[in-house]
Amino acid sequence: MGMKVIFGTPTGTPPAWLTEKYPEVLNSTMEGVLYRHGGRRHYNYNSPVYRRLCARIVEQIASSNEFKAAKKLLLYAPHGSEINLLPLVRLARKIGKTVAFPRCNVEQNTMLFYVLEPDARLVRGAYGIAEPAPDAPLCEPDAHTLCILPGLSFDKRG
Repeated sequence: MGMKVIFGTPTGTPPAWLTEKYPEVLNSTMEGVLYRHGGRRHYNYNSPVYRRLCARIVEQIASSNEFKAAKKLLLYAPHGSEINLLPLVRLARKIGKTVAFPRCNVEQNTMLFYVLEPDARLVRGAYGIAEPAPDAPLCEPDAHTLCILPGLSFDKRG
């Protein structure tokens, strides 16, 4: 098929090197004690440094040759602590790319991507994750498709 994949956008569990270099991205208790690296959602979403670094991820994706060459983007709606790629959606649409999101079919144990038309909204779907409405058109990946996935596995260092 020749589809390109960007794997592991690192914001849900920022890598250990990042929390060591920028401890201000860590969340803290009410008493001000910083969370330690190693669990999900240990970041501070309100940290200006964290937000700047997240924006850089989107900028890096948008400046990649894979993004520039892609005619279709398979993205995910952020759930919980995953990076918000919605700014990338706006950019992709502005330059004429097709944008699709997954929809899970729990009964059939499948996940397919459906086009999110410019005037459409994501709806609450399986597992509470936002997904295209049932009437959205199916997106068929091809050699000009870029798929961006949240991180699925990490080593001891993040």
